[in-house]
Parts: sequence; C-alpha cells; structure tokens
Amino acid sequence: MKIIESQEEFDKLVVNGVFKIKDNVRLEFNLATACNIDACNIDAYNIDAGDIDACNIKAYDINAYDINACNIDAYNIDACNIDAYNIDADNIDAGDIDACDIKACNIKYYAFCIARKSINCKSCQGKRVKCLPPTALDGEVIIGEIK
Repeated sequence: MKIIESQEEFDKLVVNGVFKIKDNVRLEFNLATACNIDACNIDAYNIDAGDIDACNIKAYDINAYDINACNIDAYNIDACNIDAYNIDADNIDAGDIDACDIKACNIKYYAFCIARKSINCKSCQGKRVKCLPPTALDGEVIIGEIK
C-alpha cells in the first residue's frame, strides 16, 4: 500500500493532470486537487477532485465532477456525503446524495436522495424509517430497470 501523507507529496505524483497508481493508496490528509484520479483502492478522509475512476474508494466526504466506480458501498465508496455532478456505479451506500444524474444498480441512502435531472436504478431504499422518497427535480425517477 502506498501511503501519502501530504498534499505536496500527492502533487509530485501527478503526471499530465492525472494521479495514476495500480497499488492501493491511503491518503492521510484532506485531498484537494483538480487532477483526475485513476487508482484501484483509495482510503481517504476527504477527497475533492476532478474525475475519480477507481475500483474501491473509502472516504468520509467526496466532492468530484465525475465518479466512475464498480460499486459505491462498503466494498467501494463508503461515504457520509457524496456531492458530484455525475455518479455512475453499481451500488451506492451513502449518507446523503446530491447529484445531477444518478445511474446505479442499487442505492441505499440515509434521509434523502435527490438528483437535478434523473435517477435510474434497480433499487433505491432509505435506511431510516422516516426518510424522503428518491426525487428527480427536472426529470424522472426510474426504479426497477436501468436504461
């Protein structure tokens, strides 16, 4: 596992606007970068990045333009809050989700799941007894089939 302890150390590993690593990586600082991240496993507290393409991501807060992952769950992304423009994943398990478009197989959320355009998934379920139904402000919520 590659352990990166500072923003400066991370910045030195960025080549042509991309942080690319085939090893597992643990970030022991709050990451803020405009670069794209291409990694297999990421373990971090806060990630603020351009595009994230990873197999497994475990973080507390993620703020990104695009997130492309196999699963967003304890298996991949385990986050309190996800704030992203586009989320494309198999499974999402998060506290609150705020996104433009959401396309996923399974979504589990704490209190609310809201998208500006659309939500398209096989299942979408709140973890609390009292929670809001999934909502798409300018589009539709499609649950049961992925288009």
